[in-house]
Amino acid sequence: MIDACGKFTSLHDFTGADGGNPTAGLARDFSGMLYGAAVDGGANYGPGVLFSITPSGTYGDLHDFAGPDGADSWSTLVQAVDGLFYGTTYFGGASNDGTVFALNPGGKVFSLHSLSGSDGSSPYSGLVQATDGRL
Repeated sequence: MIDACGKFTSLHDFTGADGGNPTAGLARDFSGMLYGAAVDGGANYGPGVLFSITPSGTYGDLHDFAGPDGADSWSTLVQAVDGLFYGTTYFGGASNDGTVFALNPGGKVFSLHSLSGSDGSSPYSGLVQATDGRL
């Protein structure tokens, strides 16, 4: 966290078991809670995690990727008007070409689409929501 005077304060130090290499930005929900993804670590030894963290540094592990549901999320999550967060994974899914997923703020992850190469592969970037509501 960086305050108005430019002072940096670390909110959380990742240990590997709770994730590692959180490369994407954090998304803030409507209440001020922060949500993010770590590319590595987690309970399943490497596919990464989805997490929440309060502005004061209280960390919550929301989801540990296992491979079939996705792996290595490089994307910044986006909160859509339906209140869910959406993101992508670089690996994992049925063909190991990545996934598109939804996360509710309570930690439930919904796999929406498994990429297969012909419809895309290994996305680094996240999603955006258009004015018509589509992602």
